[in-house]
Amino acid sequence: MIDTCAQIEDHLELLAQELVSHETLETRIVRRGSGPPYLRVVSKESPGLQETITCETMADCHTVIYRWSWGQEISGATLTEKARCIAYVLHADPNRM
Repeated sequence: MIDTCAQIEDHLELLAQELVSHETLETRIVRRGSGPPYLRVVSKESPGLQETITCETMADCHTVIYRWSWGQEISGATLTEKARCIAYVLHADPNRM
């Protein structure tokens, strides 16, 4: 991996822009003093539903991997699909179990 904080932030910003279409979500890029930035995604419907998204680029610089807070890669071939996955996980649905 050869990430710079600026590269990571650029990729997180692209994902945040994709999440804008999901009006029930708020996003914010968090910059840490010594570590790489991450994307905080919060459900407006249920603020207790929130997630920390990280990303990394592989050595070829063309492969970007977005990860959930527990380290698993977020599924989806495109940013739109990844955003849809995040929105689904953070959707407040009392009937979903």
